[in-house]
Amino acid sequence: MLRAHEYAVPKTFYFLVAVAAFTLLLLTLTSILSLCKRLRPVYSLVVSFILASLWVASFAVVLARLRNVLFSDCSADKCATDAGISLCYLIESLLVLFLLVLQAHLLL
Repeated sequence: MLRAHEYAVPKTFYFLVAVAAFTLLLLTLTSILSLCKRLRPVYSLVVSFILASLWVASFAVVLARLRNVLFSDCSADKCATDAGISLCYLIESLLVLFLLVLQAHLLL
C-alpha cells in the first residue's frame, strides 16, 4: 500500500521483519532440538539472550523513529485527522503499557 501511494518502505520495517523472522526460526529450531534430545541450559540461555538483545535493539529503533509522536501532544495541530489523533493516543498508550510490563517483569 505504501508503494501504491509512492511512499518508500522504511528500513526500520525491514529490520523488524528480520528480527521477527529470526525469532521464529530460533524458536522453531530450539523446539525441534528439545524434542529430539535434551538441550543444555547454557544453549537455551544464549538463545534467549540473543533474542532479548535483538528485541531491545528493535524497540530502540522504533522509539527513535517515533520520538516526535511520543514526546508531543496529540492535538489537531499535530495530527491532521481524527484517525491521526487516535493513532497518536494508541502509540502513546502502547508505550506506557510496555513500560509497565517491563517494570513488573523486572520487579518479579
